[in-house]
Amino acid sequence: MDATFVVDVLPGRYLVTVSLGDATTRHDQMGVYLEGALVGTYTVGGGDVAAPSFTVAVIDGQLTVRLVDLAARTPTR
Repeated sequence: MDATFVVDVLPGRYLVTVSLGDATTRHDQMGVYLEGALVGTYTVGGGDVAAPSFTVAVIDGQLTVRLVDLAARTPTR
């Protein structure tokens, strides 16, 4: 998976919280990018949720959030 989300916002500093997880399946090495920079890598078990928060500066009027499967596959156990 590699998905990018873009939201038009006023330039400034924002607190961004990303919810990661799945009701049944474990996901490992999920990369979270904000404004083009990797801000964290997370592994979440099936039924669990991670909700990390980050402060990010937006200067171009668009908040860009990218989620990437860094493991290239998700195990199904």
